[in-house]
Amino acid sequence: MKMPAPAARQVSSVNIATLGLPPFSVDIPKMSPTKGNVSPKSMRKRESGMAAEHIGGLERRRALAAAAVALVALGGGCTSGRTRSRAPDPDDVTAIEALLAAQGEAWNRGDLHDFVAGYAASERMTFVGAKGTITRGRAELEERYRKAYPSGQEGRLTFDELEIRRVGPDAYVVLGRWALARPPDDPHGRFTLVLERGDAGLEIIHDHSSDAD
Repeated sequence: MKMPAPAARQVSSVNIATLGLPPFSVDIPKMSPTKGNVSPKSMRKRESGMAAEHIGGLERRRALAAAAVALVALGGGCTSGRTRSRAPDPDDVTAIEALLAAQGEAWNRGDLHDFVAGYAASERMTFVGAKGTITRGRAELEERYRKAYPSGQEGRLTFDELEIRRVGPDAYVVLGRWALARPPDDPHGRFTLVLERGDAGLEIIHDHSSDAD
């Protein structure tokens, strides 16, 4: 007995919200009449299996494509972000070098007030000297220097071997060497500065200085 061909079916949409992709339509081709004793139940099962297989393949392909695009975008963003954060701004480098040059000039003319002008005024600023004592804030730092150097100046101060590293959009770490031409001992050592951009530009928020000995 020849069975009538089933009417064509159409899956209007597939819910793929869990994949984060927009819905799409899939047309299931019309089945050609089948000869032999085939029950309507078998026909429906066959159609259902073909539709599921076709839809599943499309879902997998679209999910893989979306994942690939996301990975490429993420990788590119991370790389560019690292490049931007590590490349010092030439204007900032110039400002940092000028700050240290002004600090050295202030020391050499005996002006301790101007010498500490490059430090942040708030107590968030910390200074750690050779003995490990922590000084907080610009005013306390100036007082510390006035007690240690009553005359206001000893020897000629210079900074060199500067290494300027950008650690954020508005933050830098500076490594360097200080030297005080003061015979007969001529003290010298290393320092590490942390600078952040404030209302007045880049300013020192941390200074750790130590003697070479």
